[in-house]
Amino acid sequence: MDEEIIEIPLLNNISDALSVVNCELQSYCDLLHDEKVHYPYSLKQAIINLSNCLELLIKYRLLVEHWGFIFDDVNKAKAISLDSGDFISVSFNKGIERLRNICNIDTDRYFYILENCSS
Repeated sequence: MDEEIIEIPLLNNISDALSVVNCELQSYCDLLHDEKVHYPYSLKQAIINLSNCLELLIKYRLLVEHWGFIFDDVNKAKAISLDSGDFISVSFNKGIERLRNICNIDTDRYFYILENCSS
């Protein structure tokens, strides 16, 4: 039996995750109006999904520059690994470094607080 391959581009994942964040924030805001209900789960999930969106956006921008830059170790970047998904992708912080050093993006403007919180 032939295996069905489903491709989901990065931008679709980002868009879907942002939609989920929007729904979770709306749910949280709706619950705030009811003083008897305190449901932090929606806010927690929104933060997690927003973080996921940021990481995907970093990887998408690196992919636009060159597909090898989304590999954690660019020396191990192989097209076959990219196609199969069998690789370790770049970390959040290393991705920010690559945006700064390779793509010439002023990441300090966007990620200053995030970098200082992780150290």
